[in-house]
Amino acid sequence: MIHRPIRTLGAALLLGLAGCDDPQRPGTVQIEWRIGQLTCAEAGVSAVRTELYGYGVADPIRGVERVCPENGTVLDDVTPGEYTVLLAGLDTDGCWTHEARDDITVGDGAELALSLPLLRRVRPLWIRWPFENEFDCPGNGVEQVQITIDVEDRFTWTDAFVCPGLAVEIPIDVPRGDIAVRVVGLDDAQAPVAVGTFSADAALFTEAPCADRIEIRVPLAVCLSPGCQREVGE
Repeated sequence: MIHRPIRTLGAALLLGLAGCDDPQRPGTVQIEWRIGQLTCAEAGVSAVRTELYGYGVADPIRGVERVCPENGTVLDDVTPGEYTVLLAGLDTDGCWTHEARDDITVGDGAELALSLPLLRRVRPLWIRWPFENEFDCPGNGVEQVQITIDVEDRFTWTDAFVCPGLAVEIPIDVPRGDIAVRVVGLDDAQAPVAVGTFSADAALFTEAPCADRIEIRVPLAVCLSPGCQREVGE
């Protein structure tokens, strides 16, 4: 007598859970891309690769490539869930030059329509500072380097890094434009003892499009005057 109601309740729960397991209908994601006011040929984009990523998954679960003039693609039969859409604009050599991304949620039987701008791909900036005398940091009495980046009249950034590596990836997105870089070597008392400069126009950001990063080489010369007043301009 005691067990029968429990069995009945368990059966009811199983029936209820079975009803919750009804499969969800797959959705559709329609994606359109644009490159501002430029045509594909003017932007140097010959094809666009569309990739769909699930959260916590390194490899795309879906990938489609279209020639650029088609300006769109459709991903159908997408299981409901949360995803990241990545568009990669490719030049004629297959180099990734433009990109767009968006986080989306595909609901039960949903039909999503996305319009994404393809922007010039932002690549990390990598600064190297070899010494002209070919000695290393300790050999030149340099403990840290202070790096200053100026982009035209609209962006300035300065930070200090430990010297021995002789290179560092800049931990921010640097805007495109005419760029000037100054590297100052500092001794253990934070006094300048070496300096180097570099400048380039905005074309630097579009050169070598197949490279994963933009490398800038700033040779350091040991200062000729105490405290580098003449070289650093202090």
